Amino acid sequence: MAEHVVDRRGMLRGAGVAAGAATLGGVVLATPADAASSGLLGGWLITHRDNPPAPPDETQAVVTFSAGGAFQVIDIDPVGTPGAGTWSGSASSFHVTFWAGEPGDNGSPAVVIRVKPHGKVDGDRVSGTYSLTIWDAKTHKQVGTGTGKFWGSRIDA
Repeated sequence: MAEHVVDRRGMLRGAGVAAGAATLGGVVLATPADAASSGLLGGWLITHRDNPPAPPDETQAVVTFSAGGAFQVIDIDPVGTPGAGTWSGSASSFHVTFWAGEPGDNGSPAVVIRVKPHGKVDGDRVSGTYSLTIWDAKTHKQVGTGTGKFWGSRIDA
């Protein structure tokens, strides 16, 4: 099967899957000292948008970075499935790998999605880019790829 460059939501619609999927993964774990020094610990409200040829739709999500390298994400507008993975970083930049899955609709196959964000921290602001890869959950064949960007701010307790 030929590889296609697509947006995450478009790929899911094309596979007959509900739009709004999140994602899951694995990167090098950060040590607690790295986590504390990065300023990323806690929750962030972000907006992400897939690059063309995807539609210019923006999605809001909440992401959390925890000591030890755990990472979680969930799209909240529109609502999507949660994703989980790991992160590593420094005081000014970070890398994440996270994974999620989406069930199929009307007999279409479910998909597994890996997202790899890379970003920078500037005080209470965060921004960066990401790449994503989508696989058919049953056959494990890659069915799409894409890229995008994100930006956001820290959530105050």
